[in-house]
Amino acid sequence: MSTVYTSRAAAPWGRMFRLNEYFFHQALEGLTEDELWLQPAKKANPMLWIAGHMTDTRTVVLQVLGEAFELPWEDQFKRFGKLGQPGEYAEISLIRSTMTEVSLRLISLLAAMDDEQLYQPATGVGVAKAKTRMDEIAQLAWHDSYHLGQMAYLRKALGYEGLAG
Repeated sequence: MSTVYTSRAAAPWGRMFRLNEYFFHQALEGLTEDELWLQPAKKANPMLWIAGHMTDTRTVVLQVLGEAFELPWEDQFKRFGKLGQPGEYAEISLIRSTMTEVSLRLISLLAAMDDEQLYQPATGVGVAKAKTRMDEIAQLAWHDSYHLGQMAYLRKALGYEGLAG
């Protein structure tokens, strides 16, 4: 089913978030608990943390679009946080289902936004130097893609097929 966007400017961002969500789930498919926690380097984050962080950050997009979302976990996946032990974090099944829920809401809200709303001044939620809501959405879409790239790289390093191409 194709989403109809009120604003033509919002459509590419909506498609990017939807495509990234698809690959997000593909990147996690079939991984073992040990693989989810593998750190390829001492300061590198494991796949599970990246997945939680991506989900967490998508709630920032919801805030930019005017809706709060309460995550079912505490601040486990915030930037610059110290990595804890695996048992201290949400399970991957909860992260995946939360990503789906957040993404459905994000796409729905983004599709309903018109140009006037998108070009209102930035909300100041989590994005430095943005001038408009559209700037915030663009930076957060980039952030989403950046971490998806990390997940794709980790998956391939674990010996799995690449996500695309």
